Amino acid sequence: MPALPFPAGADKAADTHNGPWRYDCQNSIPHASIELTFRSATNSKMAKKRKNKKLNAPQIFLLTALVGAVVALLIQLASNLAPTTRIPGVDDSRLVEAAAEGDANAVASLLAEGISANSRAGDNSAALHWAANLNDATMASALIAAGADVNLTNDLGVSALWLAAENGSAELAELLLDAKANPDLPLPSGETPLMMAARSGNDRLVQLLIDHGADLNAKEAAQQQTALMWAASERHANVVKTLLTAGADWQSRTATWNEVVQPAGAIPAIRDAIYEVVQGGYTALLFAAQQGDVAVARHLLEAGADVNDRTAAGATALVLASHSGHSELARLLLEQGADPNLMGAGYSALHVAIPHRLLALVSALIEHGADVNALVLSPSPERRDSRDHAIREQLVGTTPFWIAAHYRQTAILQALLAAGADPSFTLASEDTLMMLAIDGRDAFFKEQTRGIVDPGAGEQQALELIEYALKMGIDINARNRNGDTALHKAAGRGYDKVVSYLAAHGAELEAANNRGMTPLANAMRLRGRGVGQSEASNETTEQLLRSLGATL
Repeated sequence: MPALPFPAGADKAADTHNGPWRYDCQNSIPHASIELTFRSATNSKMAKKRKNKKLNAPQIFLLTALVGAVVALLIQLASNLAPTTRIPGVDDSRLVEAAAEGDANAVASLLAEGISANSRAGDNSAALHWAANLNDATMASALIAAGADVNLTNDLGVSALWLAAENGSAELAELLLDAKANPDLPLPSGETPLMMAARSGNDRLVQLLIDHGADLNAKEAAQQQTALMWAASERHANVVKTLLTAGADWQSRTATWNEVVQPAGAIPAIRDAIYEVVQGGYTALLFAAQQGDVAVARHLLEAGADVNDRTAAGATALVLASHSGHSELARLLLEQGADPNLMGAGYSALHVAIPHRLLALVSALIEHGADVNALVLSPSPERRDSRDHAIREQLVGTTPFWIAAHYRQTAILQALLAAGADPSFTLASEDTLMMLAIDGRDAFFKEQTRGIVDPGAGEQQALELIEYALKMGIDINARNRNGDTALHKAAGRGYDKVVSYLAAHGAELEAANNRGMTPLANAMRLRGRGVGQSEASNETTEQLLRSLGATL
């Protein structure tokens, strides 16, 4: 007989750290798989002495008796450990097997024979569990009419109503509730039928549970999340509205905890790059902001949710929406009065919007008063599937202008300058705008397109930004703290188009950095090691520089 499905949703995640679904299977005890083993107590020395000796008849008899006694003892022990939740007289599992197969005729025949409707399988599942799992209302009705206990749970603590809620079946749930199923019977880890119903998106099912007295604000044990949070994270606006109308608490927050993290871009060997942050403290609005659902957010705001609500780490709803690239939701929050300059997490909504290359979102933030010269105070969390939207460790202490340069976003950089961004701000490395354009994030473009990308796209982005920097009056031969020029950077990166452009506009071919290396030497030092992030060959860059007259 197949096993009753494990509660679904183990991979569910609604926030960047932990989602509203997390089931801990340590509470389940598979009692039906007790393994009996027997190992001789004879020590190794005695075994060696008797290795070539044959046992006589009395010895064989005594050994057989000893083995039999030990096996009998272990069997007795196993029987004592067997579950005590069995109901006398209902150990016949044929009914459960028939229900698991969806065989309604066999179920009816077995009930007619007098088999108890509460017969249990090895995992303590009953036929009603399988009827609910298969969403078979006819079979469930027959079992209930035959006396099935609607509140039986299996070894995982799962009830028939919980399974009906997981399936989003209002019909089956109504049948069970009318038969006095407990609407608040949770799993051992606290997930209630209402939470599962909210996750399913069936507002009629949610309303049925509410009408039968389900606790609107019950919290699961692991993260203290509620049904309203589950509905918000799954973007079920209709369910959110139903729960709010019934009085669900939109102010309820998830648990908070401290977590040791490594910032995006940090070098593992640097101890200072590892630090502790506060996680959690999410409300339903914060889940909606992260998921980008405008309708859900609107319902919550209309119910009274704080538009400047923030996580335990200080990230506001606007920061979460911007960090997740949800322009429409960010606009809604701004229209409702969200403050674009709150930086409780160490970065603003503008800082985290820039890596998404969303000019419209950046413009909206600027229109609503975002500070275009605010300094980044802390790195931001990484996305689960990419590091490319994070405010990395090396960007701490910089302004939106330099974030745009790091991500090679010429249009956004122009918008920032038009809004008053200060281009004279000096980086600790003393890199210029041209240098940062060359060292910018190629990986961002590749991740965005899942690897389907023009091989020269990164270099082209850098070239566009360099052209703009030259129009701004940036010195093409300026040096950073290491004595490198933009040409050193381009040569080391293998950017032939950029090398040609810089040389044509007056870049010094013989400039030596603090280590005495010229751009040509910089190109040659990577020969044999590949070109790192470059889309070109350093060998061609070397040949190009020599053709332009460069020497070591």
